[in-house]
Amino acid sequence: MGQISRMLLRHNIQGYNRNDVKHLTEKDMHELYHHPLSRTKAVMNLQRIDILSNQIKTIEKEILQRAKQEKVFHLLKGIPGVGDILALTILYEVGDINRFSDARAFSSYCRVVPGIHQSSELPHLKS
Repeated sequence: MGQISRMLLRHNIQGYNRNDVKHLTEKDMHELYHHPLSRTKAVMNLQRIDILSNQIKTIEKEILQRAKQEKVFHLLKGIPGVGDILALTILYEVGDINRFSDARAFSSYCRVVPGIHQSSELPHLKS
């Protein structure tokens, strides 16, 4: 989508926000671009998006089917606010939760706790 947006700007085609770009069709590309090579490139970008989107759907479906066989996946989904995607992310990104010493270590890994700001010199080492 970014490539399509940049191409629109390069050709001085204004007035398309991110959401508009998502809904452009091959017919739109034929109307927007007058040069045949630009038109071909724009259409090919749309085709590439379709191919990648279908591949993503396929792999997400297979990953979800595999995850549904995991007990931990169902436990994660039992947490209020955790749906399929978040449960998948936690399951496959975090791995074995027991590798964290406590909830604080896990929260730090997830970057949901504030960091500690300190200088390079430790206070107890000052002379």
